[in-house]
Amino acid sequence: MAHSHEDEAPPPRHQAIVDRLAVWYDLLAAPSRLHAAERMVATFAMWGLIIHLVLIAAAQVIGGQLADLVGTTWLAAIYTPFAFILIYEVLLLILAIPESTTRALALQFQIISLIVIRNSFKDLAYLDHLTDLLVDRQAQIALAADMGGGVLLFGLVAIFYAVAGRPSSYQTALRMPTQALLRFIARKKAVAFIITLIFGALVVHTGGLLVYEAGLTLQGQAFTPQALGSPTTPLFERLFTILILADVLLLVLSLRLSDAYQHLFRGAGFVITTIVLRIALSADRPLQVVFAVAAVIFGIAVLAIYKAWPRDPWLEG
Repeated sequence: MAHSHEDEAPPPRHQAIVDRLAVWYDLLAAPSRLHAAERMVATFAMWGLIIHLVLIAAAQVIGGQLADLVGTTWLAAIYTPFAFILIYEVLLLILAIPESTTRALALQFQIISLIVIRNSFKDLAYLDHLTDLLVDRQAQIALAADMGGGVLLFGLVAIFYAVAGRPSSYQTALRMPTQALLRFIARKKAVAFIITLIFGALVVHTGGLLVYEAGLTLQGQAFTPQALGSPTTPLFERLFTILILADVLLLVLSLRLSDAYQHLFRGAGFVITTIVLRIALSADRPLQVVFAVAAVIFGIAVLAIYKAWPRDPWLEG
């Protein structure tokens, strides 16, 4: 069975809350605010890199707990601006949810690919000297896995974009401006706004925890790996868990717009893809790359079949 239909109007109070949250989303996602956020992130990334480089220079002289905190190799500083860039990418991902589920998934792929390629810098930062790479077999394998995985994911994301750009008559029909579609978009905006608030709270919590642990390390009360290990990893793990729940909720809500089999399967497939990406974030390398690549390939396959789905011959008859 494949058809679209408008659902019954929700209770006025419920709809009023959804509409209010949708308005707040529109204010947050306004192009002027996104451009301002982009400039702010660029500034933070630049100053983060400079400050980290200065701290590394001081650590090379002072050593001790400061060296444990910020590292002693210059490449460790590259990790800092990447953290700000990834946080901004996550914000774009959340704000893209009402625009397109496919685009939101594409941004998830971009984030995991950036995390993998960022690991290459971390591999090098753990070396006392770059020439150590010539004799450290384990470091060679880790770097090769991250570099190869990053490039492979980069290419797969490009393929996903190419598939997403293919026309689909069924998808075009779903985007016709009906009352049911407008209500669904409002609900997606409400969900996106709530996730943005949660993500903001997670960023503040992660930043506070980072400062606290850095203070303990400087006081010699705790040992923190170079460059604080991967301070943003728990943040992304929690976010992807939230995205899984949000995807399931949006899939259920979308059934009021259409209960077509291909639409349901695509939604379920995208949820599974996000789950595998969440597993990839928690996996050790090189298994992380394997899960990430598998997730993107699965997402490409689901979208390609959905785009090529034929018309229902029984409805046409």
